[in-house]
Amino acid sequence: MKLLVVGITYLSRINWDKYITMGKLYPDSEFCVVFPERSEDNFGKELIGQSADFGNLKFIPLPAYLAQYETGHIYGEGFKELIQEFRPDVILVEHGAFANSLAQAIWYKKKVSPATNVIFFTWWNLPYKLTFPRNVIERYNFQHTVGAITGNADAKEILISRGYHNPIKVIPLLGADENTYKRTPQPELREKYLEKEQVGLLYAGRIVEQKGILTLLRAVKHLKRLELRTRWKLLLLGDGKLKPVVENFIRKNDLESVVTLLPAVNHYEVIKYMCISDIFILPSETMPYWKEQFGHVLIEAMACENVVVGSSSAEIPNVIGDGGFIFPEKNDGALATILAKLIDDPHLRREFAQKGRKRFLEHFTHTEIAKKTFEACWQFSRQNEKDSIRVE
Repeated sequence: MKLLVVGITYLSRINWDKYITMGKLYPDSEFCVVFPERSEDNFGKELIGQSADFGNLKFIPLPAYLAQYETGHIYGEGFKELIQEFRPDVILVEHGAFANSLAQAIWYKKKVSPATNVIFFTWWNLPYKLTFPRNVIERYNFQHTVGAITGNADAKEILISRGYHNPIKVIPLLGADENTYKRTPQPELREKYLEKEQVGLLYAGRIVEQKGILTLLRAVKHLKRLELRTRWKLLLLGDGKLKPVVENFIRKNDLESVVTLLPAVNHYEVIKYMCISDIFILPSETMPYWKEQFGHVLIEAMACENVVVGSSSAEIPNVIGDGGFIFPEKNDGALATILAKLIDDPHLRREFAQKGRKRFLEHFTHTEIAKKTFEACWQFSRQNEKDSIRVE
């Protein structure tokens, strides 16, 4: 199979591993991954794409217009020529259902590689309305793709509700490396932030309202009142606009002895904090404008043998499965009850640390996600576009 992937995600080298793994797993196939040659991250920092050649796998940055917009950008010189020369069996565009680049890929393949099938990936898990011209672009994309991959179950239901009736596979976009994400001793870091035999609780991520930080702190307030047998402490790792509110809550409720607020660190430094912690909490809350699309940090924490505790919001229960604990979102009392049980029961912590690691290895490694993505693309490559259901 020849697969052409179009995804702004791959501007960052850290996100290449799934396709590098896929290239090794399927040496008789050819893969080409395209992305804008430059863009900006959410903080305005310029990102510059790198090219690389792994034999049967190539990463190619191309000129793009409006590259800071995932759904709005289009590719310039070289995109049409690449499709014509590569003649892929499948083009996978990872920018959503109404992306300009998806329509562009469809248009070009019709001109220069008509036998190619086009599919797309989307995370979008909230109902939405589109105005002209996006509504026209989405309809065109629906009519001329043979299938889709969604990163979560809600996104699949959203596509169906919008009239997309071709096959849809639910597969996360990215996994994690089992050799990078594993529990290793970090004695200096642990000694710095946690006392001997103290149970470490961890949140790592944005300090913003939708992440449920205040619910977590209210649960911590309950825990402090319980006077548990086992000593514990929460490490809050991250930055965001809610941080002043969080600092004030900690101070007003006299939680300084059980909560340590730390600045954000780079991706790989987070692993070290997971290795000194015992319980990881993701208390995300559904908002009118946002809900958790996956919660990638959960699979990283499971890989590092943290017991994961997540809210019932969106995709979190599907990610955790039987490898951790779920509490009703915004319910600080329920969260406190789960945490109290885990803090005072080392055997339960050990059991679910092992279950979480097992679940990660079975479902969320780069290898597992590469296999599922390849199989989906292979199936879509065999589908006749004429047999696809048209959206009227």
